[in-house]
Amino acid sequence: MNDMQPMDLRRLPLDGLNLIEASAGTGKTFSIAGLYLRLVLGVGREPLPVESILVVTFTRAAVAELRGRIRLRLADARQLFQRADSDDPFERFLLEQVPQATALLLLDRALTSLDNAAIFTIHGFCQRLLREYALDLGAPLECTFVEDESALIQQAVTDVWRQQVYTDTDKLSAALLRSFDTPDGLFAQLRPLLRSPRPQLEPAISLGDYRKRERQRLALLEELRLAWQTHGGVVRRHLEQACQDKVFNGRKLQWRWLQPALNQLDAWADGEADTPVARTGNGQIQSVRLYPEELRAAANPDRLADVPGHELLALLPDIVAAEEQAPALERCVLLGFTREHVLERLQQLKAGAGQRGMDDLLSDVARALNADAGEQLAQQVSGRFPVALVDEFQDTDPLQYRIFRRLYYQRAGTALFMIGDPKQAIYRFRGADIHAYLGAARDCEADKRFTLDTNWRSTTPMVEAVNRVFAQHDDPFLIDGIGFYAARAAGRADEKPLRIVAPEQRAALTLVLADPEQTGLEDNKADAQLWQAGWIAAEIRRLLSLAAQGKAMQGDRPLAAGDIAVLVRGHNEARLVRDALAAEAIGCVYRGRQSVFTTVLAADLEQVLAALVEPENETLVRSALGTALFAIAPLALHKLFNDARGWQRTLEQFRELAALWRRQGVLPALYRLFEEKKVLVRLRTGEDGERRLTDLLHLCELLQQAAGTQGGPRELLHWYARQRQEPMEDDARQLRLESEDNLVQVVTIHTSKGLQYPVTFVAGMWNAPSRASHDIGYYDDSTQQQYCALDAARLLPEARVEALRAAARREQLGEDMRLLYVALTRSIQRCYVMLAPVGKGRADSALHHLLALGADETDTDHYRVRLDALAHGDQVTWTDEPPAAAGDVPVPPAQRTDQVRRFTGHISDHWRLTSYTGLTRDLEHPHAEHFEPAELPVFSLPAAQFTSIHAFPRGAAAGICLHSIFERVEYQLPFRLSDDMVRAQLSRHGFDPAWTNVLRQMVEQTLQAPLASGQPRLGDADLWCPEMEFMLPLTNLNAAALDAAVNILPATQPRPTLHFDDVAGMLRGFIDLVFSVGGRYFLVDFKSNWLGVSVADYHAEALDAAMAEHRYDVQAMLYAVALHRHLQRTVPDYDPAHHFGGVGYLFVRGISREGHGIWFHTPAPTLLQHLDALLGGDA
Repeated sequence: MNDMQPMDLRRLPLDGLNLIEASAGTGKTFSIAGLYLRLVLGVGREPLPVESILVVTFTRAAVAELRGRIRLRLADARQLFQRADSDDPFERFLLEQVPQATALLLLDRALTSLDNAAIFTIHGFCQRLLREYALDLGAPLECTFVEDESALIQQAVTDVWRQQVYTDTDKLSAALLRSFDTPDGLFAQLRPLLRSPRPQLEPAISLGDYRKRERQRLALLEELRLAWQTHGGVVRRHLEQACQDKVFNGRKLQWRWLQPALNQLDAWADGEADTPVARTGNGQIQSVRLYPEELRAAANPDRLADVPGHELLALLPDIVAAEEQAPALERCVLLGFTREHVLERLQQLKAGAGQRGMDDLLSDVARALNADAGEQLAQQVSGRFPVALVDEFQDTDPLQYRIFRRLYYQRAGTALFMIGDPKQAIYRFRGADIHAYLGAARDCEADKRFTLDTNWRSTTPMVEAVNRVFAQHDDPFLIDGIGFYAARAAGRADEKPLRIVAPEQRAALTLVLADPEQTGLEDNKADAQLWQAGWIAAEIRRLLSLAAQGKAMQGDRPLAAGDIAVLVRGHNEARLVRDALAAEAIGCVYRGRQSVFTTVLAADLEQVLAALVEPENETLVRSALGTALFAIAPLALHKLFNDARGWQRTLEQFRELAALWRRQGVLPALYRLFEEKKVLVRLRTGEDGERRLTDLLHLCELLQQAAGTQGGPRELLHWYARQRQEPMEDDARQLRLESEDNLVQVVTIHTSKGLQYPVTFVAGMWNAPSRASHDIGYYDDSTQQQYCALDAARLLPEARVEALRAAARREQLGEDMRLLYVALTRSIQRCYVMLAPVGKGRADSALHHLLALGADETDTDHYRVRLDALAHGDQVTWTDEPPAAAGDVPVPPAQRTDQVRRFTGHISDHWRLTSYTGLTRDLEHPHAEHFEPAELPVFSLPAAQFTSIHAFPRGAAAGICLHSIFERVEYQLPFRLSDDMVRAQLSRHGFDPAWTNVLRQMVEQTLQAPLASGQPRLGDADLWCPEMEFMLPLTNLNAAALDAAVNILPATQPRPTLHFDDVAGMLRGFIDLVFSVGGRYFLVDFKSNWLGVSVADYHAEALDAAMAEHRYDVQAMLYAVALHRHLQRTVPDYDPAHHFGGVGYLFVRGISREGHGIWFHTPAPTLLQHLDALLGGDA
């Protein structure tokens, strides 16, 4: 595709599929805004309202930027038509094409409506379609869209693990434990196979084929075992005799070398070893020496006839090969099998929760567009959005392109503009697929492929330098369809040149060569990285020192630290550069895609959170205090731990903070701890304090955001721990800039895309990344699919493995070249490129390829020759000299330390929304947040267990499942309960449908049991309302007063004392069931508490104890007051003595017609009125 033509915005056709390749710095966003302006004004087609022009990009930040740039371009155009004059060719073209009055009318309409403009991320666009075309798409009318599915995926993996390991449904438990050990081990290996686009697995082996191979392997092993038990002694004696008789060349084979393999066979045949294959300590197979061909190869030529031979030795090569393959084959099959089941379980979890993930949005839309009614839907969508502009199209994937292709390909009256740069396709780890871009390019006609060829960012020497280094290579990007087109410099950056007065003359592009002999690097990559960081820091010091003397000027001002960026490949290089800059007393700020959860400080904070969750656990408190967050000296810690009074005060402090967490949230607790321990002050004034303080506050903010969805403190701690184990999935976890000061920028190359800096240093592109994985990922051109060859070296033929490795290396090198292109094009005036020809990966590095060096041209002299040939005037030069010594670097001005007035007043926080759970939260023992662990596995149990409700699993999930069934019951006899409904609820909550009969019987008993003697049954209900929500206003509720008023349990029954701060606000709750019989109203709460193994365990005293332990008596009376107030307002002539029937707490595991399992109370009218007044009602 070398037939691209320069794009002229005035003549760009506004129909069909159009590809616009926008090289770095060529004004892509400006061109998009100009094209949008043409569409609004109707130059080339009918004017379009902003609601009909679809603009799609790939991040929310890009959406905001595009919307802002388009708004500015439209506003500028309005001013253009008001003054009716311009020197710009495109603007003059618009003035000629559109009458002034028409243009102003169209622009006013567009600016007024721009908030409704169709500018989305790709997922936002699909989400919009799913909501507006739900019926056509077959999508649920109501669902929640989830951006981060990591917790759901973890749950799906855990559920599949439980099903396969605990119940051994498919007889895979032993294999899973051998291959992955734990659910987390399985999750870690499945994670890359679950990302989109999801790779096909090679070899593709079904579970049935694997079991067939396993049977063959075991049969072969059994044959060898029997043969060795029968003939092993004979074979051993013959081999020993042959060695004594000098049958073998002593340099090739000796008796002592055969003994380990023979001894292994003996031990295995006797059941004392797991495998017949003998290995050395480093894994080398010793059994190979017993192969017949190996024995013959080691024999003296004249003694070949005397080489011992036996049929069982002929079995060894196949057995060793099978044994070597067995673990890899097992892992391959298990990953394929569990991936299918995890994906299936993931869909079940999302369906049960009414959720859809980001990938689901795309697949739902694509599936609907390809269905029978897809053409009609495509016409509707393309009719609504006749023109679409897709920005950053190089970051798309095949599924996304299929959606746009279905909407716009060969569809009359529509246009699709795909704007991007394949040379900057660097986000494969996010799912971007460069091959989707290339496929789209092939779909475009030759006269619909354009390129932006004018660089507006960089100076002329900088543009020419990039042109020179890339154009001298025949195939720089290694993929057919990605070419390099030389850019023209607009010259705008030349107006503010970088002028440096110094003996060392650097060109726009300076390559810095490390000579291993001169620098003492030898072949050590780690030393080379240290040299690299040191050279960069020294050169930055030199530049800033010259700037302080007025000898390094950026336009008309001195070069500043903020003008300089160091572009690094990874976080380790960033750390080394930051350390080197710190050694030179140069401040810097790090901008990268590292997750804040991977920092050392995040690990310390986890220890602190664990101590606050369990403050009675002294070991956790000690661990927290020992972290660097508090920086307590070892001797001071020892003294604290051995000071009985001081230690008790510390424990009490943590207990108070834990209570504060439960009352007000995690952030108040942490901030109080940080204030008491002077953590923030210490971090701010310490080494790298700005960075660490920013990270700590960022982590606290993320904790606060998650607290609303994670339940109690222990659940929040578990969430935090998961975040530290998972890769970064969204921008919220990305490290933030620690300061806005004028500091050197240290930036990962991936993060730098779209940014620009006057001076850049490119680090780390001289060595290829490590490829230690046994799995090989590759793209197959014939099938246009991504593949992953699992344990390729063990499971595939050697020639195939070499071919795949070569393809993978080429694909990785292609991506590295695109990364290098991005790095080289960030600079406005000057770019330094570090080059250290050391390490095993240098021949596969991007710089090695860019210099057109062969695989064996890796010596420093080879690099020197190529660099000499590449050097050219003020464009490209190279050096192997260290930077000249520099003077002092000016110290940035100290930050202002103005004192502010300190607030000494008190802000009351007792007005809040609360609930029964909120009022009784402080009763919880720290361990109470653990749901009962017994029987937690949610999949099948032995059939005998499905006969009794007492065997039904315990815990939160079980309780929610039972409640969901009671919500759907019709409370009238004759009993009508759908088995399909019960099965559906069991499946939705992860329980085996075999429990259906047990739960149906439980519900039937519950409906038929009277609430108390002389009281009605649930099945007698005239009317009923499940999950009745209420919201009660509270004036000033006091814990002691409420505790004293609720006296409905026997006086001899001990109850935990209520503890909560006085509260005003609103009390919210949900009553499980309210029903009426003959004009009397009852409220019921269903409890799934497990009190014993039989109905007899649910006697009255046990129910009183359960009611007291959990303070259900408080809940009962709060709910009673809520119903009492409701009846006062809705029942004519309401009299609580007549109309209020009572409160029933039904412990559904132990209900019988004899009264077991039902706690019932009819509150006196005076008690209802007293509680009503206590809660702030009109008594």
